[in-house]
Amino acid sequence: MAENNFLQWAPGGAVGQENDATYAGDSQRVNGGVDGEFWLAALANKYLYQQSTMASAIAYMMQLKGYSCLDGSSPVTAAGTPSAGVIALAAVLANLITPSDLRQYANTTPVSVTNPTSSTVLSLTLPSVPVGAGQIIRVSGGIHCTAGSTGAPFLMELNGLVLFSNSITIGQQVGDSIKFVSEIALNSSSSNIYSLASGIGNGSSFYSPFSANAGGATTVLTSASIQTTGGHGTFSADYICVEILPVAL
Repeated sequence: MAENNFLQWAPGGAVGQENDATYAGDSQRVNGGVDGEFWLAALANKYLYQQSTMASAIAYMMQLKGYSCLDGSSPVTAAGTPSAGVIALAAVLANLITPSDLRQYANTTPVSVTNPTSSTVLSLTLPSVPVGAGQIIRVSGGIHCTAGSTGAPFLMELNGLVLFSNSITIGQQVGDSIKFVSEIALNSSSSNIYSLASGIGNGSSFYSPFSANAGGATTVLTSASIQTTGGHGTFSADYICVEILPVAL
């Protein structure tokens, strides 16, 4: 479990420290200390309060994202519940994106299929990933032809929702390929999600752009797949990837 040991100086706040206006004009703050001059408690408290509040808020924000922030002391005594000011500042700092915010799931083990019938070619099981309004879900994949014939249509699904209005058709020549992506924006309504699909291919046909809607602004992601509705030739489904992006709409 993540923890931190950065504590705020004088978490009570304004008592015993300069206010903002006095601190802004304080000659010691502006010009720095000099030998033989005392560092008045009100100035020291303001300075230490500001610096420690920011350090404590950063550490608390990182702790909430799953990272331990420790100063190297041993044994460690973890910080308790921070002040309201630290909690509020940490909420602002949480807008800084860390790797823990960028959730990515992928199946990169290619699957070959010859003269496919209607079936799932490549699947990705997701660990019941919760998503909600204000997030973007990006689903991407790649397919190529390894032995030519008359071609085959493919499509992509997320939680059973088909992400394309028409199938991607892989061409009949060896090397024909398609890389495609669908971005789903979950809006604040409980009735709609929107999907925009696009792709680029060699010797393949693709219908783009396409938008669709389906019920639910909040859902749990459990599966994604590349499907085929049948065709002739040998094809490799190279990868499928699902990313959840923390984008505020």
